[in-house]
Amino acid sequence: MHSLALGLDPVYTSHEGLLLCYEAALTRNTQFGCFNLSTHFLWLGERTRRLGSAHIEYFHGIQNPIGLKIGPNANLDELPAILKQLNPRSEQGKLVLIPRMGVTQVSTMLPRVAKVVQESGVPHLWEVDPMHGNTFKTEDGIKTRRLTDVTAEIIAAYEVLEACGEHLAGMHLETAYEEVTECLGGRCGVSEADLRLKYKTLCDPRLNVSQTEELLAVVGVRMGANTEA
Repeated sequence: MHSLALGLDPVYTSHEGLLLCYEAALTRNTQFGCFNLSTHFLWLGERTRRLGSAHIEYFHGIQNPIGLKIGPNANLDELPAILKQLNPRSEQGKLVLIPRMGVTQVSTMLPRVAKVVQESGVPHLWEVDPMHGNTFKTEDGIKTRRLTDVTAEIIAAYEVLEACGEHLAGMHLETAYEEVTECLGGRCGVSEADLRLKYKTLCDPRLNVSQTEELLAVVGVRMGANTEA
């Protein structure tokens, strides 16, 4: 049952539209257009972002707000055409662009992406994903991320977009509700030796509660300082 029907605050959900058979089964044609009812906000990932693909065609046909992940290997020549297919009516708020470059490439790649996006003329929002581009495996084969890398990519993306006359509107974070030991660093001092203590994820490594609070404090201060200036 929808949260509004229960008198609760609305809860909005999001996931990657990876398996088209699943997404198609939960898509309905309504009087307001064709909607994916499995989620509010569906995003297109690195593996399926190809011009002419079935995924692009499916996303073109739904009315949901949608996201587009953009990594360092994105084909910038075809990006304008992809943007126009995903937002064919040039709707404000329809398309969210989600760069996931990694801390070592965001400062060099994101300005090029922003220039192409601006020249396309397609309305858009920006949301940075600082998690996926900063994933690596330890010598023991454990997948992890460093809090310093995640934080630095957010700040770098914010600064690049501001310099380009754009605005960072959000962040894609993967976090846990408890003090897991899946990502390195932070004042909680998670080291590689600590990873096996509370490594509970079945997929990607998540920031724990204290790491998330630390990240938000640092990013908030940086953005707040720029706003006051």
